[in-house]
Amino acid sequence: MGGEPEHTIKVGEVDGDLEVPRGATIVAGGEGDARVGGSASFEGSAEIQCGFECESLESRGGLLRFDGALNVRDSIDVDDALYVKSDMTAAQADVGGRVSVGGRLKCRRLTTGGSLEVTGPLEAESIEVGGRAQLTGHASLNDLEVGGEAVLGGGSVNGRIEVGGVLKVNSALTFGSIDVGAVVELRSKCEGRRLEVGGRLLADSDLTVEDAEIGGEARINGDFQASRLEVGGRLSVSGRLVASRRLEVGGSAEVGGDFEGTDLEVAGEFKAAKAMLTGQVEIGGNIETVSGLKGHRIEISRGSRCTGPVVGAHVEVGSGCMTQDIFGTRIYVGKGSKVGKLVGETIEVEDGCVVEQVQYTKELRTGDNVVYSKSAERVTALPTFPL
Repeated sequence: MGGEPEHTIKVGEVDGDLEVPRGATIVAGGEGDARVGGSASFEGSAEIQCGFECESLESRGGLLRFDGALNVRDSIDVDDALYVKSDMTAAQADVGGRVSVGGRLKCRRLTTGGSLEVTGPLEAESIEVGGRAQLTGHASLNDLEVGGEAVLGGGSVNGRIEVGGVLKVNSALTFGSIDVGAVVELRSKCEGRRLEVGGRLLADSDLTVEDAEIGGEARINGDFQASRLEVGGRLSVSGRLVASRRLEVGGSAEVGGDFEGTDLEVAGEFKAAKAMLTGQVEIGGNIETVSGLKGHRIEISRGSRCTGPVVGAHVEVGSGCMTQDIFGTRIYVGKGSKVGKLVGETIEVEDGCVVEQVQYTKELRTGDNVVYSKSAERVTALPTFPL
């Protein structure tokens, strides 16, 4: 081992403690694993070529390499690195450098200042990793904290996941909360309570959360369901989107399927197959739907183009807009707009507008130089609104 003196030690059953010199190689003293009733203390690097069991384990430096399973009934304290080719079990572990487990890892609490790699299933209450974590197997955790990048094979993290850089999840995951500084990549269906990402969210399947806040772009290839959703950049959902309380997007929003929610605020353009809302709708850019947009109060910003019918209790169209049919209790159309059919109780059309048709029951107020393709018609009852 790196020029160190080598000692081969046979260990069978040890009633008390075991002290191992630097550079030693441990082999089984009998047919079974090496078993130490007390603590095992390593002065430096060592290779253990058999299964190993002890009450507690400590190492004052170097690399400990276990060719078989490692079972520590109490605690592990290793200054440098710990490699286990098979399963590892411990009550708690504190490792200064890298930890690598080729099989299953079961540990109530594990802390490492370097990296963590686990090939098999992982069961723990708390995992803290200073660098990178590669957890390939099914995970069952309460809390996971990683300073750099984390790769998860899926499973459940009932508490929090905190990652300073990038989080990648390759299989289905249920979680309490996720807080990631840069990027989250979800390769399979995931479900949790809270999701916060400083940069981008990329999901290849359905995603369900109660509350989500994305600083940059969010792209979901599937259905997305949340109570409150806030996206600083662009939002793209290939399937159905539900934001039961509020959706707020700093850029544009595009939904391949239907959208359902209460309040909607989009700074840029908005696209969806159909949008059904019960609260307030504010859209800064163009609006494009196949079947229409419905809300209680809808505000269309000046200069916007709107494709698809709009239905609301109160609909306000800014100046210089182009829209198709609008249905509402109260409708206001700003100056110089070109609109399709207007159907409502009270309608106000400002100067210089071009209107295809008007049907109203209570009042129509018209500005100067308004052009109606068909004469405005006052009716006793309005036709049934779409949506």
